Amino acid sequence: MSKIVRIQNSETGEIVELDTSVSRYKRLGQGFLNNLRLNPAYLKHITLTQRKESYKPNILNPFFVSLRRYYGAVSYIWTAEVQERRAEVYGESVLHWHIIVAFNENIEFGKEDIFRLQKYWKYGNLDVKPIRHCSISYLMKYISKSLSIDIGQKIHRIGSSFIAGYLRVPWQKFLKALQWFVEVGAGFEAMGFMQWNYKGARLTFGDAYTGRETRYIYLHPRSDWHRISDFDFSY
Repeated sequence: MSKIVRIQNSETGEIVELDTSVSRYKRLGQGFLNNLRLNPAYLKHITLTQRKESYKPNILNPFFVSLRRYYGAVSYIWTAEVQERRAEVYGESVLHWHIIVAFNENIEFGKEDIFRLQKYWKYGNLDVKPIRHCSISYLMKYISKSLSIDIGQKIHRIGSSFIAGYLRVPWQKFLKALQWFVEVGAGFEAMGFMQWNYKGARLTFGDAYTGRETRYIYLHPRSDWHRISDFDFSY
């Protein structure tokens, strides 16, 4: 299930329809990239294929558990796709996964690591390629494709390791919000209390006993675009 939002430009009258699922996953990708800026890492593009269709909702979990157990703290983002060539030639609809993994930059990744990762994946083959430059366009190429093809409504199309919500904005907006924390001398961990919405970045103070107060620490520039309607649809 996804939602289409229709927005209109108050100056020109132009109307545009936005798929909120694409926007949501773009923010996820942006958060992954911002985390890399804060924690430099060594990137690999891992492709997992299956000999036969063996999908279950937690099919990737053992692979990621083994990955973290050996390499420690790693971050990743993944997308699911159908093996198109196999579907065209043999008529078999079998999934494969593209995973961008951020390893600790001090790790010396070699052939023995590829053999180790292959042992972690029990369902088929594994391919590993280096990434010279990871950008939002690079990630959106895989995210958009995963969202656009028919792989079954109950199949998880996109996922990631934990990515804090406050990171899921363009880098420059994140820096503007971060400036407030620097100015007041708050620790970086305090950003965990920050939330983004259509107005900007806000903090909520207090509790149910003392009362709550919301303060905006960053406001988005004024826009001529405003929402006029929305509706749900299924892929």
